[in-house]
Amino acid sequence: MKKKMALGTIDACEKIGVTEPNVPVFFGVDGTADGLEAVQQSKLAAIVYNGKEGQ
Repeated sequence: MKKKMALGTIDACEKIGVTEPNVPVFFGVDGTADGLEAVQQSKLAAIVYNGKEGQ
């Protein structure tokens, strides 16, 4: 499964053992279901939808 940038970066940090309090704060810009779930799990600080339709 291809991950979006923020979620892929979170996965990479977990794989190399980055732990609290050294975990950076991550924000997403796609508004994906996976991103929203990561916000609920407190892995992603926030997410917005940056729709290409409105740009």
